[in-house]
Amino acid sequence: MNSRTGVLILSHQLLSMVAPLQQQLAARGLDCYVLSSRPSRAITPPWRDLVSQLEITDDYALTMKDIEAYLARLPGETTLLACISVWDGYRELMAQTNGILGATDLDVTSVTRLRDKLTMRRWLHRDKLSQVQAHPLIDALWHRISDRSAFFIKPRTGLASFGAFRADKLDQPSQLEELWQQACTDQAYAGVFQEEPEFIIEDLIRGSEYCFEAIVAKGQAQVVAVHEKIDMHQQGFTVLESACVCPPVSIQPVQLAEGKTFVARCLASLGITTGLFHIEAKFAEEQGWEIVEINPRIGGAYILESTRHHAGVNLLSLWLDSLLSQPIQPAPPLNRRSFFRVFFGQSGRTLSRIQHQSGNEAPLLDQRLFVQEGDRLPEIEREIFIGQALWDISALPHHKFSDFAASTAHHFQVEYQA
Repeated sequence: MNSRTGVLILSHQLLSMVAPLQQQLAARGLDCYVLSSRPSRAITPPWRDLVSQLEITDDYALTMKDIEAYLARLPGETTLLACISVWDGYRELMAQTNGILGATDLDVTSVTRLRDKLTMRRWLHRDKLSQVQAHPLIDALWHRISDRSAFFIKPRTGLASFGAFRADKLDQPSQLEELWQQACTDQAYAGVFQEEPEFIIEDLIRGSEYCFEAIVAKGQAQVVAVHEKIDMHQQGFTVLESACVCPPVSIQPVQLAEGKTFVARCLASLGITTGLFHIEAKFAEEQGWEIVEINPRIGGAYILESTRHHAGVNLLSLWLDSLLSQPIQPAPPLNRRSFFRVFFGQSGRTLSRIQHQSGNEAPLLDQRLFVQEGDRLPEIEREIFIGQALWDISALPHHKFSDFAASTAHHFQVEYQA
């Protein structure tokens, strides 16, 4: 009887970066086991024949009961060393499973503390690491606010930028009930928005926004890349984050160094001793650094590829090293520069034509299109991804960056049926 040793991947609807995770596991000589929820649309995963086992549940979201049943069915010769999932909604499930398997991970309480935006904010405020105050959004509080442009609303526990917007975009809190119900019935978000609506309102954080990709081992945090968000705008009740540049272009090196130190202090305050984190923070001269969110997972879009291009490290590899109690040894930064743009579609409309533009002033490293002509986009209040593209801007003169970034907004040209 042959023994098998591997890692369990929790996949949401046959997505969730299974292919790059499988490649990392194969390089370590480990088998790849995948437990996935049922896909909400027709998908044939290209990695199907590369994994050791794939099981798909009947529901659109995984539960701990599914995982426990799966573990109980594994043959005795199979050893799982750890569990991993890049899907935000499964982060507590991942932590709980790693507790069963004995892998090096955060406990469920720590994960929940980070994902609960009210708890996280109040924790940092208590430790004087945040000047921002947050409260549950209730009618009585809402009607006492005179200047709503000075506040921001978001789900207490959510996903991506859904339901995140400046408070003056809202007429009455009752509007959030319909928004929440849309999210509850959105099969792509299955398992994330449940029970009663719960939103928070907090002081508006001003300044430019940055993403810190950090790895923590034995209580020591190391930031391996920082992206600056540009071209952000509000669409309905969702903030669309259209582009990122790495390293940042709008901040001085000393301020960026202070940001890295600040992020490490916040993680320490929250009792974080291990794991990979995608941390969003803002900086303004008058306020200094403020945390927006601390996500105990890898960043989305091209964060993985952009970080690898800039810093020469693979975030998934670092995360697996952490879970498997391997030494964390990030390579010296390559100091290359990268830029990526994400393209969003219009809710409920049908795509009639898609073209992509060529001839930009920087080499295109990769591009992905998630839709095709004739597709009708879902009628939903959230990000609807059309595609994304990644460029190497290492040789692009800094004074040309603004014009270049603006030109890439037309890389994918989309037309809709009338």
